[in-house]
Amino acid sequence: MALRTCITVLAALGLATAQSSIVSLFIPDSDPQPLAASVVGQGNGAITYSINCPPGTDGSDCGMGPGMWYTSASKTIEFAISEPEEDLYVI
Repeated sequence: MALRTCITVLAALGLATAQSSIVSLFIPDSDPQPLAASVVGQGNGAITYSINCPPGTDGSDCGMGPGMWYTSASKTIEFAISEPEEDLYVI
């Protein structure tokens, strides 16, 4: 009985920690659109996200290229897209 209770509690904890949320982020020079993101770091009042196109969407369709690193703090943001040189166009 104790083992069954322990497994149930562990399963409930696993479900509670696997949460998804919707947040709105200001990304300069981009169109409003749904994107997929994961929190990859958090601390000192800042959150760092890895942002990509939604699953099943080509990277060139949403403008995130191979992906974007985005850090948001209380009054600042920082973002970067690493694009291979042969695919980078500067206008």
